[in-house]
Amino acid sequence: MAEMVVGLEMLHNMSPNIRHDLYYWVRHAKNSEAEVDYISNHLQVVVPIEVKADSQGGMKSLWALMRERKLHYAIRCSMENFGKFDYVDKEDNNDVRHVRICPIYAI
Repeated sequence: MAEMVVGLEMLHNMSPNIRHDLYYWVRHAKNSEAEVDYISNHLQVVVPIEVKADSQGGMKSLWALMRERKLHYAIRCSMENFGKFDYVDKEDNNDVRHVRICPIYAI
């Protein structure tokens, strides 16, 4: 339900005179399924958006996408307050990933 609310609000806030599509990322690999809820862009940079219905939950799929595509910025929508955190990816030469937290109500 949370993913649907976020998707509908994303569409609602886009330009009304252009047909928009929502995009997501999925990897189907043996013993390694991964999915990121939405993919967007900001200033010509790909930005993955992970939606969590609660304030808890791992983001293994998000980390996998960011590692695979060499992305450094992401958004997490959840029941948490506004915030941000940096994640040092030990599996990718200590590359730093930046995640902004946006409450679902603020979408």
